[in-house]
Amino acid sequence: MDLALRNGEQARDDLAAEFDARFERLRPRLTAVCTAVAGIDDAVDLVHEAYLRASERLHQLRDPALFDAWVVRIALNEAKGVLRSRRGHAERLAELTPAPVEG
Repeated sequence: MDLALRNGEQARDDLAAEFDARFERLRPRLTAVCTAVAGIDDAVDLVHEAYLRASERLHQLRDPALFDAWVVRIALNEAKGVLRSRRGHAERLAELTPAPVEG
Protein backbone atom coordinates (compact mmCIF):
# COMPACT_ATOMS: atom_id res chain seq x y z
CA MET A 1 0.00 0.00 0.00
CA ASP A 2 1.27 3.46 -0.87
CA LEU A 3 2.58 5.45 2.12
CA ALA A 4 0.59 8.57 1.15
CA LEU A 5 -2.61 6.51 0.93
CA ARG A 6 -1.87 4.87 4.28
CA ASN A 7 -1.24 8.31 5.86
CA GLY A 8 -4.47 9.63 4.33
CA GLU A 9 -6.44 6.72 5.74
CA GLN A 10 -4.82 7.22 9.14
CA ALA A 11 -5.72 10.91 9.10
CA ARG A 12 -9.33 10.06 8.21
CA ASP A 13 -9.46 7.46 10.98
CA ASP A 14 -8.00 9.95 13.47
CA LEU A 15 -10.56 12.59 12.48
CA ALA A 16 -13.41 10.09 12.83
CA ALA A 17 -12.17 9.03 16.27
CA GLU A 18 -11.91 12.64 17.41
CA PHE A 19 -15.40 13.37 16.08
CA ASP A 20 -16.82 10.37 17.93
CA ALA A 21 -15.10 11.31 21.19
CA ARG A 22 -16.29 14.92 21.06
CA PHE A 23 -19.81 13.86 20.13
CA GLU A 24 -19.94 11.40 23.03
CA ARG A 25 -18.94 14.14 25.46
CA LEU A 26 -21.84 16.20 24.09
CA ARG A 27 -24.40 13.38 24.13
CA PRO A 28 -25.95 14.22 27.55
CA ARG A 29 -26.39 17.86 26.54
CA LEU A 30 -27.86 16.88 23.17
CA THR A 31 -30.26 14.46 24.85
CA ALA A 32 -31.37 17.20 27.25
CA VAL A 33 -31.96 19.67 24.40
CA CYS A 34 -33.91 17.15 22.32
CA THR A 35 -35.94 16.04 25.33
CA ALA A 36 -36.83 19.64 26.18
CA VAL A 37 -37.96 20.40 22.64
CA ALA A 38 -39.51 17.17 21.37
CA GLY A 39 -39.97 14.94 24.41
CA ILE A 40 -38.21 11.96 25.89
CA ASP A 41 -39.75 9.49 23.44
CA ASP A 42 -37.94 11.01 20.46
CA ALA A 43 -34.73 12.21 22.13
CA VAL A 44 -32.56 9.14 21.45
CA ASP A 45 -33.55 9.03 17.78
CA LEU A 46 -32.97 12.77 17.42
CA VAL A 47 -29.49 12.56 18.94
CA HIS A 48 -28.67 9.71 16.56
CA GLU A 49 -29.97 11.76 13.63
CA ALA A 50 -27.85 14.71 14.79
CA TYR A 51 -24.81 12.40 14.85
CA LEU A 52 -25.46 11.30 11.27
CA ARG A 53 -26.07 14.84 10.00
CA ALA A 54 -23.00 16.24 11.76
CA SER A 55 -20.74 13.46 10.51
CA GLU A 56 -22.00 13.99 6.95
CA ARG A 57 -21.47 17.75 7.16
CA LEU A 58 -18.27 17.92 9.19
CA HIS A 59 -16.51 19.43 6.20
CA GLN A 60 -18.85 22.47 6.56
CA LEU A 61 -17.63 23.30 10.07
CA ARG A 62 -15.44 26.37 9.61
CA ASP A 63 -14.19 26.82 13.18
CA PRO A 64 -13.45 23.62 15.13
CA ALA A 65 -13.66 25.65 18.36
CA LEU A 66 -17.40 25.99 17.66
CA PHE A 67 -17.97 22.25 17.29
CA ASP A 68 -20.17 21.96 20.39
CA ALA A 69 -22.47 24.83 19.42
CA TRP A 70 -22.61 23.59 15.84
CA VAL A 71 -23.71 20.08 16.86
CA VAL A 72 -26.22 21.42 19.40
CA ARG A 73 -27.74 23.56 16.64
CA ILE A 74 -28.03 20.52 14.38
CA ALA A 75 -29.80 18.57 17.16
CA LEU A 76 -32.08 21.51 17.88
CA ASN A 77 -33.03 21.77 14.21
CA GLU A 78 -33.79 18.05 14.13
CA ALA A 79 -36.04 18.40 17.20
CA LYS A 80 -37.83 21.40 15.69
CA GLY A 81 -38.41 19.35 12.56
CA VAL A 82 -40.19 16.72 14.64
CA LEU A 83 -42.41 19.42 16.16
CA ARG A 84 -43.27 20.81 12.71
CA SER A 85 -44.15 17.34 11.53
CA ARG A 86 -46.35 16.68 14.54
CA ARG A 87 -48.10 20.02 14.13
CA GLY A 88 -48.75 19.27 10.46
CA HIS A 89 -50.20 15.87 11.31
CA ALA A 90 -52.38 17.35 14.06
CA GLU A 91 -53.70 20.02 11.71
CA ARG A 92 -54.55 17.47 9.04
CA LEU A 93 -56.28 15.26 11.59
CA ALA A 94 -58.30 18.21 12.88
CA GLU A 95 -59.50 18.93 9.34
CA LEU A 96 -60.89 15.44 8.91
CA THR A 97 -64.56 15.13 9.57
CA PRO A 98 -65.95 11.84 10.74
CA ALA A 99 -68.01 9.91 8.25
CA PRO A 100 -71.70 9.80 9.08
CA VAL A 101 -72.71 6.66 10.87
CA GLU A 102 -75.39 4.80 9.00
CA GLY A 103 -77.63 2.66 10.90
